[in-house]
Amino acid sequence: MNTKSRNIEIKIKSEFIDKDFEYELEYNLDEINNGVENLKNIALNMNTQLDLDAKLLDKVNIKSQIVNRNINNMNKQINKIL
Repeated sequence: MNTKSRNIEIKIKSEFIDKDFEYELEYNLDEINNGVENLKNIALNMNTQLDLDAKLLDKVNIKSQIVNRNINNMNKQINKIL
């Protein structure tokens, strides 16, 4: 085999390796993209849930303040009786 045909063979093999690498790289990038999209959706869902939880905590806080006020008033009344 002469040098010219050897160089052509190496170039052809290199092109196949480059194509295989390119396909594998593209596949891996697609997998990473899918993973990032999944993480984005999870984060959006978590944010929605956190917003709902914050509203519920606000309601609980208001109700607990009312209960606390009622307990303080009852304690005052009990202390007056005692």
